[in-house]
Amino acid sequence: MFGVHSEVKSQPVAIEPKTPYEIRFVDVTFQLSDVARYLLSQEIAYLDKNPHIKQDYLEKLSLYLPVIDPMIRNAGVPEDFKFLSVYSKFQKSVGLVSVLEPGIFWCMDNAKALDVDLEINRIVDERKHLTLATAGALVSLKRNNILYNSWGSALFAHIADRSVIKTLDIGKKWNGNKFIVLDSPAYSSLIHFLAFKWVMERDWPGFRPEVHRIVYEYPYGKGKSLNLIGADLQVEPKDLVESNKWLKVNLVPDRKSTVIVVIPSSRYHEIRKLSELSRNLGISGYESGFPVLKETPAYSKGKGGVFYKINDKKGIRADFCDSHVTLAYKSDLSLKKFLDYNEMTEKDVTTVGQVYYLQEKNGKAKIPFHIVKEGETIWYISQLYGVKMSTLLDFNRMDAVQRLQHGRVIWLQKKRSKKRPVEHVELPKEEITFPEEEVVAAAEQEQVIPVEKLVSEAQKPAEVKPVEQKPADQKVIEVVKETPKEVKPVEKPKTEETVTVIKQEPKKEVKPTVAEKKPEPKKVIEEDIPGSEISDGYIYHIVKQGETLYRISVNYKVSVEKLYKLNNLKSNTIEIGDRIRVKPI
Repeated sequence: MFGVHSEVKSQPVAIEPKTPYEIRFVDVTFQLSDVARYLLSQEIAYLDKNPHIKQDYLEKLSLYLPVIDPMIRNAGVPEDFKFLSVYSKFQKSVGLVSVLEPGIFWCMDNAKALDVDLEINRIVDERKHLTLATAGALVSLKRNNILYNSWGSALFAHIADRSVIKTLDIGKKWNGNKFIVLDSPAYSSLIHFLAFKWVMERDWPGFRPEVHRIVYEYPYGKGKSLNLIGADLQVEPKDLVESNKWLKVNLVPDRKSTVIVVIPSSRYHEIRKLSELSRNLGISGYESGFPVLKETPAYSKGKGGVFYKINDKKGIRADFCDSHVTLAYKSDLSLKKFLDYNEMTEKDVTTVGQVYYLQEKNGKAKIPFHIVKEGETIWYISQLYGVKMSTLLDFNRMDAVQRLQHGRVIWLQKKRSKKRPVEHVELPKEEITFPEEEVVAAAEQEQVIPVEKLVSEAQKPAEVKPVEQKPADQKVIEVVKETPKEVKPVEKPKTEETVTVIKQEPKKEVKPTVAEKKPEPKKVIEEDIPGSEISDGYIYHIVKQGETLYRISVNYKVSVEKLYKLNNLKSNTIEIGDRIRVKPI
C-alpha cells in the first residue's frame, strides 16, 4: 500500500509548491516531513483532478452542515470536526487504508458505533442515519479527547483502528502535545483527512450548489413503509431510499428514528403541512391528547365543583344533577357568560364528565388538523381543542353549522385555501375487524343481512349471499311474510320456495338487475369521494388538487402497491385531472 514511500527515499519526487508544510487542527499543529507532504500533495491532486468527486463532497457539506452544526456546538466539539461528517477513509492497519461502505457518516467503524450504542443489525445500520450517527460520533470524539488529552489525537483515534493507535503508541507520544510531526506513511489516514480538510476549506467559500436543498426530518414514519411516506409527502420513494440507507428494509421500525427527507428548500413549508396532515390521519379527540386537562382546585370559588385547566383555560367538570345554571353558580359567573364561553343556549343539556370552559376560547388550536369521527360535530371539535366555533367555520369555509362527514379534514390553525378542495380520509369503522374486501361486501349487503337473521341463521345465508340484487331482497321478504308459520318447522320447502323466486327473477331481469345494482355504488362513491366514477368494470378516480396516491389509497381502502399495478405507474407522481384506476367493481 505504501510502496510510494520507498520511491520517495530512492529518488526525488516533485511536490506541488503550494502544498503546505504544516496544517493546524483545533489546538494542534501537524508538521509534515517530506514523505508526509508528498502524500498530502498526492491526495490534494487526486481531489483536484476529479472535480465530480470534490463537487459531491461539497454538495453533501452544503446539505448536512445546517443540521449537524448546531449538534456540534451543543456538544462542545470543535468546529474543525465538521468535515469529518462526510469523510469515509479508515485505517485498518499500519499499512492499509480503505474506504468504508457508502452511506456511513463520520467514518464510523463497527467497533466505535457499538461503543456509543448505535444499532447495526439486519434491519438498521444507524451509522448511516445522519443525526443518530452524528450524536454517536460526537460522544466518541469527546471520549477520545479525554483519553488522549488532545483533539488531534482524538481525530486520529477516530479514523484509525485501535490496533494502529496502540502500535504507534499515540497515547504516550502525543499526549498534550501542541506540535506533532507526521513523518511516516503509518499516519496515512490522518494525512489524507488533513488534505481533504485543506481542499474543502479552500473551495468552500466559493461553492454554490446548483439546487439549494435541505434536510427535513420526518418524525411520523414509525410503522410506515417508505413508499407510503413518499406518497404522502409527494416525494419519490427512490429518493427516500437514497437518503435513508440506514434502513435495510422498506418499513420504518417501531422506534423514534426520524426519516430523512431531502427536498428543494422551496418545498419546506409544503412538506411541513403534508407531514402534519399525515400525523393526524386517524387521530381524533382524546387519542391525540386533547383536550389537555389538569385538575386545578385553586380555581374553586368555594361553592363546590371540580375545576380544571383545559387547553390552558379555566374549566369546570359537570357532575350528576349539574346544569349550566349550577355550573355557572359554582364558577361565580353569570349564566350568560357561561353559555357564551361554551357557545351554548339554555336549551342545551350538559353532559356528565364534560369539562366546560370558564374563559373565552382561543383563535386557533395547537395542532393544524382534525379528522372527523362518526358523530362528531363542530361544537364537539370546538370544545375538544378550545377553538371558537365561528373560527372553525371560517377556517373551513362553512357558511353554517352542518353535519360533518366521517373522515373530513378540519382545519384548526388557518383558513383553507379556496383552491384546495375539501379533503376526506375514509377512516375504518371501529367495530370492523375483518378484511377490507369483506367490509365492502358487507356494505353492499346491508339490506340482506337483516333478512338472514329473520329467516334462519344456519341455512339462509347460503341462498341469499349469491344474490345481491335489491329487488331480489324484496321478493325474499315477501315469501317470509306469506309463510311465517312455516319458516321454523319446514326449512326445505322454504328454501326451495325462495330459490324458485330467485331463479325466476334473474332469467327475466338479468340486465335490468345489473343496471339497477351498479349505479348504487357509483352514487355512494360520488357522495363520499368526489371525483370517482365507474367504467369498464373498474372504479376510477379523477385526481384533484392536493391529492396524493396515498390519500387515494386510504379513501378507497386499497394499497398504494395495488394502485401502482392497476395503472402501470413508475413513480408516485400524479397530476390534477389524471384518471386513476382504483379497483374492480
